[in-house]
Amino acid sequence: MTNLEKLKKAIIKEIPEIVELKFGCYFSGEGVSNGLIVRMVNSHPFWFTADYHHKGSGILERDFDKRNVEVHGRDITLSDVLRVLRGKDAEKSRTIGNFWNLKKDNLSLQSDNLINFLTDLICKKDE
Repeated sequence: MTNLEKLKKAIIKEIPEIVELKFGCYFSGEGVSNGLIVRMVNSHPFWFTADYHHKGSGILERDFDKRNVEVHGRDITLSDVLRVLRGKDAEKSRTIGNFWNLKKDNLSLQSDNLINFLTDLICKKDE
């Protein structure tokens, strides 16, 4: 397991709503390879996939059996990381903001050095 995978797992354990099927969530299944929930109306998802989007079909609305869908979750942001660290190590938490690329507020798009640092900091607590 890579450090990024370990880190994501530890953060999701602390903030399980990251993998709930709701706005901003990626999913696959029911004939969809990479769907993204773009709006929820009365618990009914509106979504699109890269495949359909490139064909020009735009946003789709279709009922699907949620039991047959694999939820990948939404992007993990700096806000999520700071929430996990809150009260754990205030000094290091303040430092993270200096190294986080705010133009790409997604854990998966951060530098390897930052991922390794966060893995040591956060995953150490879970072991």
